[in-house]
Amino acid sequence: MVRKSLTEKEVIIAATVIGASGEMPTIAGVRQYVGGRGSETTILNYLNKWKRNLLKGALPDVILILNQENSKLRQETKDLKHHISEVRAELESMRSLIEDQEAS
Repeated sequence: MVRKSLTEKEVIIAATVIGASGEMPTIAGVRQYVGGRGSETTILNYLNKWKRNLLKGALPDVILILNQENSKLRQETKDLKHHISEVRAELESMRSLIEDQEAS
């Protein structure tokens, strides 16, 4: 299975979440947050850019990105809940069929 490349957006999200928890974002912390992906160089470059932007007052951009990710996660959660409901209904239908066949 091919691993997805680490993106700047993922590093921004990781660094922001780690920073919001009161910890200083580090290469190791970001790598752990993103599931062990990304080279030290890649993470360091994106992390340094995140820090520079933070110092320049680019916090609204970070908040926008986090809000977009939050919206995506909410939609994915909604879709998964709907899918689970469909699977449960199908499972219940199968149980009923099996019970009917066993009763005959």
